[in-house]
Amino acid sequence: MDLVEVIKNTIEEDYNGLLDCEKQRADLRVYINGVLVSIKQISSTDITYEDGQTISLLDSDIQTLSYIDNCIRLHVKFID
Repeated sequence: MDLVEVIKNTIEEDYNGLLDCEKQRADLRVYINGVLVSIKQISSTDITYEDGQTISLLDSDIQTLSYIDNCIRLHVKFID
């Protein structure tokens, strides 16, 4: 199973298809083109950033996917 599928399955199973970072009190930030941006929400298909930009999980870079995977699966079970 590839990393996108792992993230997709975790979001679907643990967060009912949508991890809303504000609601879950999760402060997730990544660098895009050298600029630090906050993630607003992660669905089973897309990542939406605070600036309104939405990127498909399939189009996201490996560093972002790895970071998200570590946050949602290994470190923290966010607040229900």
